[in-house]
Order: sequence, then C-alpha cells, then structure tokens
Amino acid sequence: MAGYREGRRPRQPNLPDLHMRLRSELGRIDEQLRALLSTMDRLQGLLDAVMAISREVELPAVLHRIVTTAMDLVGARYGALGVLDESGERLEQFITAGLSDQEHHALDEIDLPRGLGVLGHLIRHPGPLRVDDIPAHPSSAGFPPGHPHLHKTSSRA
Repeated sequence: MAGYREGRRPRQPNLPDLHMRLRSELGRIDEQLRALLSTMDRLQGLLDAVMAISREVELPAVLHRIVTTAMDLVGARYGALGVLDESGERLEQFITAGLSDQEHHALDEIDLPRGLGVLGHLIRHPGPLRVDDIPAHPSSAGFPPGHPHLHKTSSRA
C-alpha cells in the first residue's frame, strides 16, 4: 500500500478513548432527546389546557378551569387566581383550587385577600413572578391563620 512502510500496520485509534467519546456523545444525545420529549409533553399539556378551557361557557367555570389547568401544567398542589376590580387596584374575586375540606374550613372566616404582600406586588407589577419561598420575598406580608403552608417541592425545567 502506498504511504505505509513495509511491515507496518496503519495506526489504529485508541479503542478506550473512542469508546469514551462515543459514550459521551450518546449521553449528550440522550439528554437532548429527553429534553425534547419533555418539551413535547408540556406543549401537549398546554394544548389540552386550551381545549379544556375553551369548552367552558360560564365565567366562574372558565376561571376555575384556568386555575386547575395551571396547577396541572406545573405540578402544583394549590392554585389561586385573583380577579381585580374595575380600578385594577383591589381583588374582586379570589378563585382557589387544591384545598382539602379541612383547609377550606380553616379559611372560612377569612375575607378575600386584600392584595397586600406578594399579591400586592403582582397587582402593582403584573407579570410572571417565580418565588421559591413566599415568606422570604421582600414584599411578603405573611399568611392569615389557617392558611396552608406553601413551599417548593421540586423544580421543573
């Protein structure tokens, strides 16, 4: 063969290095495929949510469906949706989901949230707000007696 000296074999790649690189690349591809599947599942969940919400005809049912659908999409135990009054400064309605009968009963004597604390922050600064620890947020005003303990249990990509 041209280019090779008599009696010498072509240099073979180091097989352990090749296997390591191959495993590394396969791991990276596997990670990307899992991320893609997760994204597809979340998009399907979002599409299902839009379809479910569009089937409702009464506003209270639509609002409640929005809360429960959002809970499902992010894996939340509790959910709530505040509806502002015409001034846009105070809550007119507060729709909750995920409360047990006992938790609901513990809050029976409590009025609607007044839009203080983190809720007030959201009223003044509308937009997404991700909070891992509500009591630690600078705007937090605490929870009323009987309010369920809220905490982050896991993270989603």
